[in-house]
Amino acid sequence: MKDIDKTKEHLIDELVEMRQRIVELEALDTERKQVEKALQAEKNKLQSLIGAMEYGLTIQDTDYNIIYQNEPLRIIFGDHLGEKCYRVYEGKDKLCDGCPVEKAFRDGKSHPSERRVIIPSGEVTFWENTANPVRDTRGRITSCLEITRNVTEHKQAEQALQESQEKLRQMFESVTDGISVIDLNGVITETNQRTVEMHGFSSKDELLGKSAFELIAPPDCERIATNMRKALKQRAIRGVEYTLLRADGSEFPGELSTSVLKDASGNWVGHITIARDITERKQAEEKLRKLHKQEREERIKLERERRARLQFISALAHELKTPLTSVVASGGLLLEELKNGGQSPQLRLTENILSATKKLQARLSELLDMARMESSSFGLNLELLDMRPLLQNIANELAPIAAGKHQALTLDISPSVPMVNADKQRLEQVLLNLLSNAIKFCGEGSEIQLGLRKEGTEAVVEVKDNGPGISKEEQAQLFTPYYRVKADRQRFPGVGLGLTVSKQLVELHGGRMWVESELGKGSTFSFSLAVTEPEEESAQASSQGGNNLSNGESS
Repeated sequence: MKDIDKTKEHLIDELVEMRQRIVELEALDTERKQVEKALQAEKNKLQSLIGAMEYGLTIQDTDYNIIYQNEPLRIIFGDHLGEKCYRVYEGKDKLCDGCPVEKAFRDGKSHPSERRVIIPSGEVTFWENTANPVRDTRGRITSCLEITRNVTEHKQAEQALQESQEKLRQMFESVTDGISVIDLNGVITETNQRTVEMHGFSSKDELLGKSAFELIAPPDCERIATNMRKALKQRAIRGVEYTLLRADGSEFPGELSTSVLKDASGNWVGHITIARDITERKQAEEKLRKLHKQEREERIKLERERRARLQFISALAHELKTPLTSVVASGGLLLEELKNGGQSPQLRLTENILSATKKLQARLSELLDMARMESSSFGLNLELLDMRPLLQNIANELAPIAAGKHQALTLDISPSVPMVNADKQRLEQVLLNLLSNAIKFCGEGSEIQLGLRKEGTEAVVEVKDNGPGISKEEQAQLFTPYYRVKADRQRFPGVGLGLTVSKQLVELHGGRMWVESELGKGSTFSFSLAVTEPEEESAQASSQGGNNLSNGESS
């Protein structure tokens, strides 16, 4: 019985102990569940944090297999769990040289790196990576956490900045002007090679740290200091001339432009000065000044000579005209007396003398006209003229001469040509000159046409012939004083002033004169004058085209 009781007590003790252990286990289970719950909450927080990260995040095991990959990386590279990292990110079959994960596995430390990666879309990207070893509770490295950041935009901006800086540096060095950066104390902090060469130094090191005022001639130092202060207010001062100095102390003329230099915050930190050696320009200006002076002196000399020549021509023409007028008058009286006595050798000789004397009078008049026009003492008696009857009268006057050479002289006058403001006597002189030239230089049986038409706001007169024509080379010289066409010099007498005087008379009217000609096909001499009235519709009988005046009569 006692044994039963002992056994019973022993069982009760074990039950109590078991009950106690059950209570303890239940307490441990509750604590475990709380820990698991807490761990799950932390895990959820961590996953939320990782999910919200813009950085890429992967976890690799010790065989470099990807065992975790966050969403940013999956979006770019796709889902590659279980694959080798170097195949996924680098497209290689073995570890990359300098792999930061391999380094972290080897020494248990964090390792940064930068990689150029071509992503599946084909875009070239740049990434900053940091590999961090992951350890278990016993401190053994079981995996590696790699955090990656896409720095492509930063890299591109950095590259663009470098390229911009390189371009700026090349521009800085390649310009033909000297460029210097000067701080607020006037000290040179940067300069280009041109500045070194301009001032005669051997290297930039000799200029850097030097006061900019040491490159300026002492008399100009105060002026440039004042202008640099002005530049701080005006932001820039350009194109000011100073006397600059070379390393050996010699001077040379320079032109400086100064602008304000600011830092990133907008604070004034100094000046940028552009210097130009203007020695050649100054020499050219001095040379030009001397040339201008020489030209002025030459013009004065030529003007004196011209006035003296014109005075001589004018005086000579006047002196010659008086006896010639007397010869013409006397010759006219003698001719009348001889005519009363019938034909005689003396009559023909007197007629020849009188004709030659009249031609000489005409040449002297031309010479005197030229002298007057060149001396600016020539005046025009302007009046409103109808040019149609004027051309008719000139044609009628010269028709007998044309008929004597069996030449066909016709008029071609538009009925709608308006009035012009001109000197009638001088206009007649021009027309007579042009038409008589055509008659004189064209052979027998030639055709000559005197025309008048309106072109825009101008009345245009033409004297057209089918004579021998004039070469292109000689056309350019036709209106030069005393010039005569080579082919005509032996056959026809004259001094070569008629066309020159005619052109000058037209130009005095504000018009222009020109010639169009081709050897063997004739010539057309034309001049134009500004019209002064609306077109007139009425046509006079004398202005009808196609009139044959070879016999001196209109049809």
